[in-house]
Amino acid sequence: RTVRAQVARGELPGFKRGGQWVIRKEALPLSEAQRAALQQKAETLRGALEDALPPRLAERAGQTRRGLADLDAFTRCAALSRSLQAARPEDAPGVPLDRARRLVERAALAVAEASTQFDRHARRRALLRARAALGRLNGLLLLGGADAAGVVLAWLTELEGAVLPAVVGFARWADQP
Repeated sequence: RTVRAQVARGELPGFKRGGQWVIRKEALPLSEAQRAALQQKAETLRGALEDALPPRLAERAGQTRRGLADLDAFTRCAALSRSLQAARPEDAPGVPLDRARRLVERAALAVAEASTQFDRHARRRALLRARAALGRLNGLLLLGGADAAGVVLAWLTELEGAVLPAVVGFARWADQP
């Protein structure tokens, strides 16, 4: 009678089939033992995922939200941008620093835009813009020539070894349905 009353009040979802009340198993309340077992499974899974996180994300392991600051492609673009902002013309003779700064900023903003897009195609277009800007920056740095202090070489190494692979990795992940 209690179950019938709960169904009648809408507290328990059920329906009649052939004159009998049917209540789906997942709609029934869990016992304390079932609830504890489910909680234990969730904690075990959470622990395994946190153990698998890269060290830079491990600090935030208990948090459920991830933001733009956690996105490798963006943080690498931002670091390169800061390095270019700190450079003086004599550090990289032959490299138009203002143009280089604009290109890396354009790439970082395109990555930021892609991270907020729900539409797969819009996200892909934004990442293509980021990759194009970084490709132009790569060409600009190579056209500027080598420098005695190795500043341009350090930028090229960071760009080709870390920034571009991070953006390409983000694009591959984002391209999955």
